[in-house]
This record gives sequence, structure tokens and C-alpha cells, in this order.
Amino acid sequence: MNANKDTVKMNKDALSGCAKMNKKDTLMQYMLFVSSNNQQWSQAVEEWQVIDIVTHRDDLKCVCQQTSKYYYQLMNKINHNTVLICSTCLKYFNPIKTFASILLKQYNHVGKSDKNEKHRLCHQCIQYTVDAKEPDWKLVCRQCYMQGPKALPAIPLLGYRVCEECFVACIDPTKPTYHTKCYRCYKNYKTQQVK
Repeated sequence: MNANKDTVKMNKDALSGCAKMNKKDTLMQYMLFVSSNNQQWSQAVEEWQVIDIVTHRDDLKCVCQQTSKYYYQLMNKINHNTVLICSTCLKYFNPIKTFASILLKQYNHVGKSDKNEKHRLCHQCIQYTVDAKEPDWKLVCRQCYMQGPKALPAIPLLGYRVCEECFVACIDPTKPTYHTKCYRCYKNYKTQQVK
């Protein structure tokens, strides 16, 4: 998913009067402004989910106006606003740090040696241990499989589409566009329809 120009323009317009504030205050004021709950920071933070990592371009800046090598793209689960934040600002978003670290691990993995392309990310141990020759439906490595069945967490995957239900970037981009729910959310939806 790419950061769109509306996000960038919105960041610049909303922050034009914030030049004299420190970075944390600027971030908090802007995030409260674009959140649906714009009164309490603790509740507003819960509305956001990290969906992608965007590589730096000249026209991109963090909400705090800092430039970075990459930015975390966040999406509001309620009003679907998107913003870009740098890794420094991520520390104020405790609920999404786990997903952000998983995406960063994938971002750092992409483009390394050919050796890395021999394995995919295991959805249980979050290591590159699933043999790339295995079918796509195999999401766990042999070692995790041998430990017994566990409910797999929905983890964000770099470059994947965002599920409209759980707001995790886990829909394969090669799937048709009418696939708007991830497998887990679709399964829950079908189960509720039967009842």
C-alpha cells in the first residue's frame, strides 16, 4: 500500500500552525484531530492500526515533521484516515508496536541475499523458517508444527491488502478485489451466518 498525496497534504495543512510545539505535542494534537475520539489520547491511540511501511520520498514527512528512511503507515479503524509516523513517534503507540516490529522485520528482510528468498515468514514464531517451496497454505515452520496445534495470530504482511474487518494487512494482493476480508474474518462471518 502506498502513501497517497492526500495523506501528505493533510499532514502539511493540519500542522502548519504547530511549528512552535515540540514533536510529541505536535503528534498528539494532530492524531487527536484525525481520530474519531478527539478528546482522550489513551482512547484515540486504540483506534489506529499499522498497515504498511513506506520508503522515504522527498514529499513525505512524519506527522512530527521529521524525515526518516521509512515511515509506518497507520489507518484509523473507525474513520479510515491514514497518517505516516516515523519510528521515533511509534513509541507513543503501544498497542501497535508488535505489528510494527513484524512489518519492520519483513521490510529489513526484503532485498537481502538470495539465501533469504528460500524461506517465508512463519506465522507462529515470526522467523523466516518456512521453506519457500512449500504450498502457500503452510503458514508455520516444521518446528512450530511439531509443537502441536495453536491458533495462529493474524499478522500483518508487507505489501498485502488490509482486511476490512480486523484491519490487519493479511489479504494476498493476487486475490480478486472482492476479497475484502481475510480468511479468519471470512470464516467467522460464515459461522455467524449459519447460526
